[in-house]
Amino acid sequence: MSAKDKIKQHRDRRGTNPNSLAALHPGSEPKYGERKTTLTASITPTCKSNLKTLAQHWECEGVSDLIEKIGRGAIALTDPSEN
Repeated sequence: MSAKDKIKQHRDRRGTNPNSLAALHPGSEPKYGERKTTLTASITPTCKSNLKTLAQHWECEGVSDLIEKIGRGAIALTDPSEN
């Protein structure tokens, strides 16, 4: 089994977030005018929990939306060396 097949199999076992399904309904427009691509990242459970907390704090729909807003400059990050 290829690495790509193993990843797909893992994703199939995780289940589907109902919010994701809402975004896939026919005729719905992408939120930012373009389709999203998949990003895979390995993070610790603590990081995952903190990202979820940050997403709620910034009133994001989820971690993906938080990352999208950071990437688009809607949520600014500060340079720690400037403090």
